[in-house]
Amino acid sequence: METFRMLQRILKDLTWHHSSSFVLKLIFTLEHFFEEESEQLRLVVFEIYASILAKVSRMTLVFPLRHQILNLLVLLVLHLKDVNAAVVEVCRLILCNIATILHWSKLKKVFAKSDVFTILGALTFYILEAKEKVIPVETPSSCLCMRRRTKWRYC
Repeated sequence: METFRMLQRILKDLTWHHSSSFVLKLIFTLEHFFEEESEQLRLVVFEIYASILAKVSRMTLVFPLRHQILNLLVLLVLHLKDVNAAVVEVCRLILCNIATILHWSKLKKVFAKSDVFTILGALTFYILEAKEKVIPVETPSSCLCMRRRTKWRYC
């Protein structure tokens, strides 16, 4: 527990620009502690994750981090039913930060005020809608994408 508290203090002084590789490794390590039985440890780990996401912008959202964030969406939503009210609050904040980073303005409103089932329904709808908008078509020399079935552009 003390190690995580110290890590939390260290992260306050780190910038994404100077410590991105360390922070990426840390994010992937933290994932294993999201399901801890200890409420206090779970809370500290979610707080660390929230502080890391607060340092991330759309410009610095690199592939492994984006992939990891998307993979954790359902877990974060399910923790909105956590027995610890502080964990619920931090998870809601994390979801709002993710919506901001990914420019999901409609989902940010849903994350901020809705219940778990409404959020999961909105995420499902959003994912299905996103799949319909981008249809990759492979060609020998390049990739063409059709957005909204009307405009063609190169990827």
